[in-house]
Amino acid sequence: MMRSFRNNNLKEKFSLRQKILVLLTGVCAGIVLLEIGLRAQGFFFLSLQAQLNKVSLQKSYAYRILCLGESMTMFGGDASYPSVLERILNERGQGRKFSVINLGLSCTDSTYVVRHIRENLRKYAPDMVVTMMGIGDGAPPEFIQGPKPETKTGRFMLLLGKEIKTKIAGAGFFPSLKRNPPSLSPEEAIAKKTKNYRMMKEFLDKEKIPWICVQYPTLSVGELKNMFGEGHDIIFVDNESNFKEAVQIEGADAYFIDRFAGSFGHCTPKGNRLLAENIARTILQEYFNLKTEVVYETDSSPENL
Repeated sequence: MMRSFRNNNLKEKFSLRQKILVLLTGVCAGIVLLEIGLRAQGFFFLSLQAQLNKVSLQKSYAYRILCLGESMTMFGGDASYPSVLERILNERGQGRKFSVINLGLSCTDSTYVVRHIRENLRKYAPDMVVTMMGIGDGAPPEFIQGPKPETKTGRFMLLLGKEIKTKIAGAGFFPSLKRNPPSLSPEEAIAKKTKNYRMMKEFLDKEKIPWICVQYPTLSVGELKNMFGEGHDIIFVDNESNFKEAVQIEGADAYFIDRFAGSFGHCTPKGNRLLAENIARTILQEYFNLKTEVVYETDSSPENL
């Protein structure tokens, strides 16, 4: 009877070990599959982005606009905000021809954008630069953080996932995992973002290139304006009230695919349309002094984009 009791204990311990092993194997496999999926997705969007940029670059005698930023600029293909912006400007530019280049890149921050600005200015020779950047620098105070696990098991899995990701990145198997910047406090994030925005202004002022500075959806443009004070020639694009009003009427899912930043996320085609409409209105009215009224369309089907 004692032997039977010991055997049962051994089976239970062995079964527990098996479960933990299966769990760890599943977590590792999930991370690997996620990395593979992200790489495949990135390759697809980069290829599509390059093809669209090639078409835009072939437009001779067009006013060339360079759009810089992260994944919110990059993603969307023909429905990305830079692609939609080009179509709107050409429709409403009163005879002017526009060419918009999309140089958004996922998993980057404002430091990366500024570090490559000279290279991109030489390569593409833009007449104007549009930026929407800084979301990768850290979380500003108004961001809504995701809920933390309430159970011990949930907290354990969260820590385990972070540890496995760190180990894999440290081993050098997946270099892209190393690109994630360390977490910054709100103050550090704002300081980093301010420094890079001011450096961007120096580069563009030196080349005498006008700068359209776009704020993210639902966030206050005051944060960007406060970086420079008075006496600048930057044109800011405010996307706070237009997105808040649209979301209140139709819901966030109509405009955002996700909510990675709390109050906003990657845009749907409809969200990119709203973003591009507002940028186009600002460029045409405030830079070219055109008396054009941009109408925000609610139909975001491909034929209307």
